[in-house]
Amino acid sequence: MWENSGIPCKHAVAVFCFNRQFAHESVDWYYSREALKLTYSGCINPVPEEHLWHEFTEEEIIEPPKKHPKVGRPKKNRRREPDEEPARAKFSRRCTNCRSLGHNSRTCPKAAAKGVSAIYLSSKEHLKWYIQSKWAMSTRISDSQGVFSVVGSGDVSGSLVILLSCLHGQHAVWGLLLAKCY
Repeated sequence: MWENSGIPCKHAVAVFCFNRQFAHESVDWYYSREALKLTYSGCINPVPEEHLWHEFTEEEIIEPPKKHPKVGRPKKNRRREPDEEPARAKFSRRCTNCRSLGHNSRTCPKAAAKGVSAIYLSSKEHLKWYIQSKWAMSTRISDSQGVFSVVGSGDVSGSLVILLSCLHGQHAVWGLLLAKCY
């Protein structure tokens, strides 16, 4: 370390102190005051005022580099300008709670009025759900949309719907699940 940086390590300094020698004498000359003074002894010229700047001609101006096409497939959607309208939706959304068009179950105004939201599990997720540990299911519920009590319905062949409604300051228990409501 001492050979690489030019500054003695703490073990070398301890030896210098034991032998009653000055440790700063073994520091490389690069870190000395003389070297620092020599570094800044030259004149540092400030930038002249703007009216004294050199005028550039057309030949001296450097153009930005040309854009080359990127490798790979181009992006699906182009970046739109701020004043440009977003693209129309290809299909209309239908809410699974109230069956009306224009929103989905997460943004349903009727479910929000009741304080109820839902998590939908496919049949594969339904089977995984039976196998999951208490902690994984508890985490899944608490990560979705806040605080909830749990009511379950569904069968193994279809999808499982877990309705979640808020119980402030209480705990919701369903099977082996214990999810705290905040």
